[in-house]
Amino acid sequence: MTKTLVALFLLAIAVIAWSTSVGDAVKNTREIHDRNNDGNPERIVDSVVDGTNLVRRTVISDTNDDGVPDQKIISCYRNGKKACMFWRHMDQSNRTTRIFISEGRQVLMDDDENGDGYFETMFIFGTNGIPSAVFKIDKEGIPSPAPEDEFNKYVEEFSFGNEVIKPFLQTIVEVKK
Repeated sequence: MTKTLVALFLLAIAVIAWSTSVGDAVKNTREIHDRNNDGNPERIVDSVVDGTNLVRRTVISDTNDDGVPDQKIISCYRNGKKACMFWRHMDQSNRTTRIFISEGRQVLMDDDENGDGYFETMFIFGTNGIPSAVFKIDKEGIPSPAPEDEFNKYVEEFSFGNEVIKPFLQTIVEVKK
């Protein structure tokens, strides 16, 4: 009986020590960016860091400077690498896009285009960053290949993004460093 009590006591101390060390390792930070000092921040960045690894970053933005946030992007990380993103338009559309990333590249994206909570379109990406398949999802969650003309439209849009927008965004990121 004494050995059991001692073992339980030691286990309780170990649990308390572990929980306090874990609590110290997780750090939440908030940055508020108000470029024009009008009291309405254009961007709020909340980050969660566990030890030295970024776990989650939430960016709430007012992209049209009307004083009302209109988009929220949540990025989740695994072992310091971005694993997925959730992009919500906080306007009338309430559109949400989920992007899943593996080995540094986008592999899957699904889109709730009308904000009703159902993701109507799913994209599977090739190694070139352009959709290799596009599916329309019905309310039951059953996918069907998108019509050929719609698929071609998406391929064209993503090709433009890879050729023009991606290098431009990379330049902005490099300037910020």
